[in-house]
Amino acid sequence: MSDTADGSPAWKCDPGRYLLSRPETHRVPAPHSRYLEMPDGIRLAADIYVPEGDRPKGGFPALLHLTP
Repeated sequence: MSDTADGSPAWKCDPGRYLLSRPETHRVPAPHSRYLEMPDGIRLAADIYVPEGDRPKGGFPALLHLTP
């Protein structure tokens, strides 16, 4: 398994080229790092990214990225 999208038939347009083709609509500053405590006492580390500027009607979408 490769860690690059180069030459992969799964992509119509690889993620790197797609992002370069999109205009920047909001600046995203450094994340807010927090610990979220679960009911059992376990703490999960979270980085929260909130775009600057006016919120679009309906708000921003939320994305969740989990790592092991």
